[in-house]
Amino acid sequence: MKLFPNTDLPKSYVISLFLILLASLRPWFFYDIRQLVFVFAIFPIIFFVLHRPIKLSNAEKSSYAFFCIMIFFLRPELALTTVSAALIECIALYSIFVLSEEEKKNLLRVFSIVFSSLLAISMVFWLANIIGFRLLPSNTIVLGDRIFENHYFFVLQRTTGILPIDFFQAFLLEPGHLGFIASMFLFANNFDFRKKYNWIFALSIITSFSLAGYLLFGIGFLLTRIEASKANIAKIIGLLIALFSIVSVSSSYNNGDNLLNNEILSRLIIEDGRIVGDNRVSLAVDNRLEEIINNNDYNTLFWGVSKREFEGEDYGER
Repeated sequence: MKLFPNTDLPKSYVISLFLILLASLRPWFFYDIRQLVFVFAIFPIIFFVLHRPIKLSNAEKSSYAFFCIMIFFLRPELALTTVSAALIECIALYSIFVLSEEEKKNLLRVFSIVFSSLLAISMVFWLANIIGFRLLPSNTIVLGDRIFENHYFFVLQRTTGILPIDFFQAFLLEPGHLGFIASMFLFANNFDFRKKYNWIFALSIITSFSLAGYLLFGIGFLLTRIEASKANIAKIIGLLIALFSIVSVSSSYNNGDNLLNNEILSRLIIEDGRIVGDNRVSLAVDNRLEEIINNNDYNTLFWGVSKREFEGEDYGER
């Protein structure tokens, strides 16, 4: 059975590929069974690939090889589980490379509709919770070393921000994860806001108050508009003026004591030679990196520290 009018993409392939995408984002409901989802989802994809002719150009082969190298290179260690996951991701990626341009566009459209629908449902329950309507009971779950308030359609990490609300992160572990994937969907869709699902992605980024999401959104939007405008200087200047206006108003409104300035703009200030928001690792990482550079330890710089050293040091957030 055809999923799209003009393609032969089977539903089993599309569903399996979407499950791998979703599991790679580590939502709370896949947290403990992520590897299991990968294993079961890859079989329809392998079956699909085996029945597809190989029609890759030299440029596509080079691009695919580069992405596969990066997938393996970014593994924290070479263990059975990590290597297996990398192989699965490479196979899934290859299945996209062999699609026609029309099939890729249709696949993006389906993924955008499904994922934005999940975010929309999650946001409805999140907004209801903010205004005091508990539509579902909640419980406490522990994922790794973090504790979440699980409302099933969304999870919360209690914040100490200036407003008594929790930032939107849907069913993902961090607002930054949501900001990243929503920005990627918007960029892939060329920030075409004539499509309703792109508004959901944009609203998800805004309510996540994720610095990474805001930066990716801004950079991606600027790049697509420059490309679309064919170097139309007036449009580029207009975008820069709008951005400058937002920054100026946020910095001055209520003497800077507002949500946008506190949670986003203040984290972009440079103090002591570094960005304030660059606080994802401990001081031990900074000291170790300085030691590696001073000693010209290119082997460690390229391949990273051993698992024993990583687990033995405080390399987490400050």
